[in-house]
Amino acid sequence: MKSKFFALLLMLLMLLLICPIASAQQRVAVFDYDDRLDAPDTVAKYVEEKLKKILGPELLVEQFSGQEDDKITRDTLKTLDKSKYDLIITITSDALIPARHYIIQTPALFTNVNNPLFLGLNTLEASGGNMSGASYYVAVEKQLRFFQELQPGINKLGFIFDNDAQSKRIEVAEIRRACKKLEIEYELEFVSEKDELPAVVTDLIKKEVDAIVVTSSGKIYNNVNLFLDLSMQSMTPVYSFHKSGVKNGAVAALASDYYVMIDKLIVPMAYKILQEGVPPGSMPVVFLDEPFIYLNMTQADKLGISVRNDIKNKAVKTY
Repeated sequence: MKSKFFALLLMLLMLLLICPIASAQQRVAVFDYDDRLDAPDTVAKYVEEKLKKILGPELLVEQFSGQEDDKITRDTLKTLDKSKYDLIITITSDALIPARHYIIQTPALFTNVNNPLFLGLNTLEASGGNMSGASYYVAVEKQLRFFQELQPGINKLGFIFDNDAQSKRIEVAEIRRACKKLEIEYELEFVSEKDELPAVVTDLIKKEVDAIVVTSSGKIYNNVNLFLDLSMQSMTPVYSFHKSGVKNGAVAALASDYYVMIDKLIVPMAYKILQEGVPPGSMPVVFLDEPFIYLNMTQADKLGISVRNDIKNKAVKTY
């Protein structure tokens, strides 16, 4: 009897060794500072789709929003950190800044952020902590040189900023440095509401800028249509720091692609964390190898801007 019992026990032990033990369902929280939970085709929804495609449909991915409110953002991040998620992915610079303080014990990745060194991170190398991620950052000087290639003779630029965007304080300082180096005069305008855009554009045109640049805020680059007629009447080109500005009427942008960043950068990092147990702090902050060129040739032709063939051939999207 004992021999049968031990034989059965031995068989069970062998089965346990051969058959993998079913692991608990993994849980990922995707947090966007902006209020886009009900919007279609968001980066957050794309993250969920890609993670489930790579890691399996059984992966639980939950979406959260800070509703563009700092207190809601802080409270939500604190709650998420205590909720035993296997990974938290934050979206936007506005999310990264508080996430550094309130995501303490959960592995975390960030995406859609400006230069992390300007957002409080001490290094772009592996930090040893619980956080890493991907940045869309393209040096302002590089972007301005690109605009000069399209429009030789630029001497004065007008920049429009969103008062409420964290990227503002980063880009203002860098724009001043880049313009000084490139010997470009500049004018800065700030808006709190999109309805203010026509007035600030009118002001920049009166100041005789050679071109207008819309900076990294959806409040601005998604509303180029509100002032495009004014810029066209004065034959003042508009350029963008974000590709969506080009779709909406800006002549060009030199920018990263948020969705390509998810495919090439964030999903592989998430896989390492969730499947291989690699801590985020062992991975450096990552960037796309080269920014992409976006062109609106319809607007360029109307403004008499002759775009070289080599630039056209490099463009990933032309309107």
